[in-house]
Amino acid sequence: MQVFIACPKNMPLNEVNDYMDNIRQFFHSKEKQFVNLVDSSTEFTKSFPQVGGWDEWINHIAKGKNYTTQKPLFGAIVCVDEEMGRASAQIVERSLDIGKPVFFWDKNISSMRKVVSVRTIDSTDWVNGWKLNLL
Repeated sequence: MQVFIACPKNMPLNEVNDYMDNIRQFFHSKEKQFVNLVDSSTEFTKSFPQVGGWDEWINHIAKGKNYTTQKPLFGAIVCVDEEMGRASAQIVERSLDIGKPVFFWDKNISSMRKVVSVRTIDSTDWVNGWKLNLL
């Protein structure tokens, strides 16, 4: 399974890598599952120029399918911050709308928490204006 890791755009690479290592280890030890993790910056660089714009890219992440297998490009979404920008919030909303699992990686307990929705805190703040609602 391929998992999209939603990281803040300005997060230093070493922090992104630490999150990725911890999340990969979680999936392997708790879920007994190999996962291919793709961070948001890497996927943005790879696919944004090809899809044509923000709305298309958000749909690509949330709803995109592999052309050959017709399986979802991403089987789950994992957020590493409870507060997020507009694009990440829309990825979460669209993923939840189609029943795709969305989680928050809680580094304080080294575990996943289920995301049930996202709420707007300040719609004019496109960097941190949305916050996850967790179980």
